[in-house]
Parts: sequence; C-alpha cells; structure tokens
Amino acid sequence: MTGGVTALGLATALGLATPSAAGAQTQGHHNKVTVIADHLNNPRGLAPAPGGGLYLAEAGRGGKVCVAGGEQGQTCIGLTGSFDLVTRHGVKRLVTGLISGSGKGGVAAEGPVSVSRGPDGTFYGLFGLNSHVVPPKGAIPGYLRAAGLAELGRLIRVSSHHSIKVVSDVGDQDWKWTSTRVKLAPKSFPDSNPNAVTYSHGHRYVADAGANALAEVHRNGVAKVIAFFPVPKGSQSDSAVPTCVARGPDGALYVGGTARRLLLTGARPHLAGRPRARPEGLGDRPEHRAGLRLRP
Repeated sequence: MTGGVTALGLATALGLATPSAAGAQTQGHHNKVTVIADHLNNPRGLAPAPGGGLYLAEAGRGGKVCVAGGEQGQTCIGLTGSFDLVTRHGVKRLVTGLISGSGKGGVAAEGPVSVSRGPDGTFYGLFGLNSHVVPPKGAIPGYLRAAGLAELGRLIRVSSHHSIKVVSDVGDQDWKWTSTRVKLAPKSFPDSNPNAVTYSHGHRYVADAGANALAEVHRNGVAKVIAFFPVPKGSQSDSAVPTCVARGPDGALYVGGTARRLLLTGARPHLAGRPRARPEGLGDRPEHRAGLRLRP
C-alpha cells in the first residue's frame, strides 16, 4: 500500500478548501474538490487539528540506503518521514527526520502512518511495522538502524511545543501477542503492522493490520488486544485486515479494513449478525460476520 497519492496531493472538505472548477457528480450534485497540498511524501493518516487545520502523517520517501526484501523486493531506508500540520497557508512539518522505508523510487513507504488529536493541544502519532523488521547490525548504517529500532511500531505523543514522548511500543507488543498464537494465522504470524490510532474519551486504540487486531494502549504503555479479526475462509492473510478505527455517534468503535465489511467493537457485548468464530484469548466475545458490537 502506497499510503497516499502524491501526484494529486491532499484534498479535504473540512473548510480548508475553496471551490474549484474541478468536480465530481454524485446523485445529481457537483462535489467540488480543491488540492490544498501537493508534493507530499506518501501522505497517510489525517486528523482534525485546533483552529480548523489537519494533522497529517507522511510515511516518507525512503532513502538512499537499500537492502533486499520488502513488498517491492527492495527496501530503501532514510529519515524522510514526518508529522505535519496542514492549514490554509500550506503544510508545516512539525516533526521531521523520522524513519521511512520504501520501495525503489519512494513507493509503498512505511514510517509515520497515523495521527489522532489528543488533549491539551497534543496529538498522537503512530509508526507502522515493528522493531523485528529492522536489518541486523552492520547491514545498514548505525544511525538508520537506531532510528528504526526507536521508532517503528511506536505510538508517540507530540506536545504543543512539538516535543516527542514515546507512549508505547505497541507494534512490538502486538508482535509478541501473535508469536504465542501462531495457530490463528500460521502463514503470517508472528507479525504486526500498526496502521491507525484513535484517541477517544481518554482512551487510545490502535488497529493493527499485521496482527489482525484492535488494541487499547493503557496509560502505562501496555497494549491489550481487545479484538481479533480472523481472516475470512478462502482469503489471503493480507486481504482482510483492520486498517482504521473510529468512534461512532452511538459510542461504539468501528473498525474498517481491506475486506468488504465493517466491524464494530467496544467494551460490553451487544451482539449483531451471525456468529462466525470465537477469537483466541478474548473470553466469550464472538466475532460476527456482520460485525462485533460491544457498547462502552
């Protein structure tokens, strides 16, 4: 997954854009779209920011140091990732020089992948993958390896002054969780690839596409898996994974992904749909084809 469309840039309908001549027709209406930021480095997650702006995670464009492996057959590593603020005046890169690994030419990058507005002028930033994918000592320059070990799979909090604090190594914790449950996905576990973070009602939730799980990150940094989403029978391990999570108006958590279904989850069982399977290690919480809905 490239994580963004750098050619088209970033467009939004949250009050940042002015009408343009370009438009798309939907149900008889013209929905006008304006590019407000372009030449971005694999833009990924977006979240509302104070003052009508948007926080943005850019996964970067990799770098000049390349090693064999990865989805593209070769991974090029650099410090080109960033967390940004997008306003009417353009893009301000708040935190720069972050780890980024991509295919040759800067495609299919992984690095900073998601953002979510936090309390008191802060925001949360999430890095994909985990430290287990970092090449061994000597394979890449030490400064790149140190950045990968310190950042990949991490959930960070960025203060109003743009200082960084690591909140959790959620990617590594999810990887460890899958390592003790290999039977759930024998072809891909152990694995983890955090894709999205949502801060809501004082809680932090992370959707992990590698672990096929939704985790809650507690204040002490411990990531607890609260839902596991089995791969539908007949699907490939990477064809039905959770990639986003949001709090709905009904208080439930909605988890979306690469499969053609939307899942609901939360804290207490409120069943919907037909039971499909019982997730490993989650007590009596059943997974449902139409969705698992657990009201908070």
